[in-house]
Amino acid sequence: GSVRNREDRILLDVYKKIVRIFPETLLIIAPRHIQRAGVIGKHVAEHGFSCQYRSDLDPGSSPRNASVVVVDTMGELMATYSIASIAFCGGSLVPLGGQNILEAAVWGIPVLFGPSMEDFLDARALLCASGGGIQVTDGRDLAEKILYYLSRPDRAAQAGRLARRAVAANSRAAEKHAGVICRILA
Repeated sequence: GSVRNREDRILLDVYKKIVRIFPETLLIIAPRHIQRAGVIGKHVAEHGFSCQYRSDLDPGSSPRNASVVVVDTMGELMATYSIASIAFCGGSLVPLGGQNILEAAVWGIPVLFGPSMEDFLDARALLCASGGGIQVTDGRDLAEKILYYLSRPDRAAQAGRLARRAVAANSRAAEKHAGVICRILA
């Protein structure tokens, strides 16, 4: 989710490694900026994969027959995470500070992200400490971790439960902090 410039090509290289072992795996790429959907579709074709856009998969339209779906619609990232087995959160394999990894964690799936998480340090610390968030160093490491979870669904389910539990345990944190501040100021 929220894949940034250059990350889509990394993900497509990772996907090549994954489909060698798990050929039925579907890749859904949700770009941070939907204006990039067309460019990403071209990258998909350059990597030798079939591509469909999310807007072409509305009820009454053709069924999905591509190996890669590119999200070209607004407001569907959470719904996309809800059907995922594993999530990668973008803006993190390139030096852009990451994206909100908690959005994926609430769905009880393993959440993977790169080293650039400067804008979400608390979320990274929370998920990594829980065991539900997995930081990777690069595309090669990402492929290894995804293959690990695909080949060990019990471990994927466990990581997902830990991610969801970490979010649930820390929900309402802002409300709790506001209560403390109000008591101090009173």
